[in-house]
Amino acid sequence: LIALSALASPYIHMAFWGFYERGEGAVAYFCYLLLFMIAATCLKGDGDKRVIFYGILAAGVIQALVAGGQYLGYDFLQSDFYRPFLIPAEYVHLLEEGAELKARITTKAYGFTYNPNYLGGYMAMLFPMGLVLYLYSSSLYLAAAALVAVLLFGLGLAAALSSGAFLALGMALIILFFLILRDIKVFYKRLIPLLLII
Repeated sequence: LIALSALASPYIHMAFWGFYERGEGAVAYFCYLLLFMIAATCLKGDGDKRVIFYGILAAGVIQALVAGGQYLGYDFLQSDFYRPFLIPAEYVHLLEEGAELKARITTKAYGFTYNPNYLGGYMAMLFPMGLVLYLYSSSLYLAAAALVAVLLFGLGLAAALSSGAFLALGMALIILFFLILRDIKVFYKRLIPLLLII
């Protein structure tokens, strides 16, 4: 269906490859599907799933820290350290000639996603994951780490200022509430510090 949709477009090249600053054409969706199929086929054991789960949360924490810096006025992606990763090698000589090459300039945080709405959606997806880990973890250290992650995801979400992400998180939290309602007596004490911090 993705291929048929792209082929039916009057702008077939753009439909398949995307365009400048928006590279998510049909080819990107095919890659997403391929990654999903590989993960669904290869990740069988709980250990494999745990590695992916914690990897996703760790990537989200890094993303939230970058977004927090952007919100506070320090953009790591504009730093001299990161700029060589961002700017193609053929344009480096312009920097040496005194040109100012900047990445995206916006009043909202955008993280590594280069788009505040994508960042907000990513944080809205990770927030409930971290929250469930915080509520259900048996280890005090893991619960503390998960609480820090949840707070960072919340700050990343707030820094992105994406109304769609706030709506998505609100819907996810309502659904999550009904899913964990029967266990609330077990972990209500963990909700108190979270609510106080919020």
